[in-house]
Amino acid sequence: MTEPEQNDAAAAEGGHSDREVNCDQAMDAMDAMVASARIQRGVVMDDTVALTEDQRREIRGRFARLLNNGDITYTQAAKGLGGDVTKGKLSQVVRGVYRDEGRGKQTVDRILRNLDKWLGHHESISNAPKLPGFATITVAREIRGIAQAVVDMQKMAAVWADAGVGKTSTLRWLLSVFPGSILVTINDGTNTVSSFLRELARSLELEVGHFRHENRYAILERLRNSGRLLLIVDEAHLADLRVLNCIRQLHDDCGISVLLAGQRGLQKRLDQGRQDDSIGAMLWSRVQIKRNLHERCEGGRGQAMYPMEDIHKLFGKSAVRMASSAMQWLAKVANSAKDGYLRTATTVHLSAQYIATRSPTPSPVITVELLEQANVLMNGRDRAYAISQRIKQTRKVA
Repeated sequence: MTEPEQNDAAAAEGGHSDREVNCDQAMDAMDAMVASARIQRGVVMDDTVALTEDQRREIRGRFARLLNNGDITYTQAAKGLGGDVTKGKLSQVVRGVYRDEGRGKQTVDRILRNLDKWLGHHESISNAPKLPGFATITVAREIRGIAQAVVDMQKMAAVWADAGVGKTSTLRWLLSVFPGSILVTINDGTNTVSSFLRELARSLELEVGHFRHENRYAILERLRNSGRLLLIVDEAHLADLRVLNCIRQLHDDCGISVLLAGQRGLQKRLDQGRQDDSIGAMLWSRVQIKRNLHERCEGGRGQAMYPMEDIHKLFGKSAVRMASSAMQWLAKVANSAKDGYLRTATTVHLSAQYIATRSPTPSPVITVELLEQANVLMNGRDRAYAISQRIKQTRKVA
């Protein structure tokens, strides 16, 4: 009898299956979120009663304190409130000089009420647990090494891996490693040659022209002999061969090094282009380094994509202390393709921190049970159950 069947049999005999336990964990996590939502975060308790002068003064003072501390700006708050609230109107309301014939006090009270709620949520966001900061883990070191090589040789490189392994955060970090580098992401707005050139022109702070050749000429003039070190293209698997060839031409014409990064579709794009047409063949020949970031853990090599050293770097400075068994749980998820790699591990950890700090009885340590609670909330009972079963069957991460 399989383990799921054994669990179901236990439930039939009056015991509790893992799925039932998962449901209990999900309810515990939901109760923690409900408890957090009940916290009164503003000055105004009742929207049906007119504001008193003391309440108006307290809301204005609360805004002024955050403003003076540099936590918010008038522009940010006005955009957050939306509607008819402009920066100027908000400034007048906060300073107590707003005038509007016939509706002045109603408008002031409406804006102050909404400002009171917005400030409460802003403070709640500021105090909430955060994702772990960037760390130079194995994947980051590999990408950085490849970037250094193509900068040194003034060539092109392509790296690819599944979603969720930490490519994008590493590419953003490279902007600080190589000053003056440019990062462009391929998406629905940049997946044609014309739109890509427009986005690249904006990144170079050029005046964007109406025609493709205008933007291309301006980009070449800016980059040629400029000393710019690196052009980084994220989500490159979404670009067709014409866009990739445009990038190749920029490399040829102005000598800037290029790092293409994306999912496994990037490898397929390069392979198909090499076999199908001359454009693809030229692109293939220009890409000096082609790196599958999963190679170290594929083909029977047995290496973990994220060894425990990486896991401790990422989660060791958690706002809530981590139990060693919880670290191992996160390591197994981070190294699982089916479970979403590092992205799933970090978001489960974030949710577990939230539950630990916002529960009616806060927990001083994140345990496997807390991670399981967060897992059920994030992924639903059935997927969370499948993840839990895979974790039980996975070897300890070295």
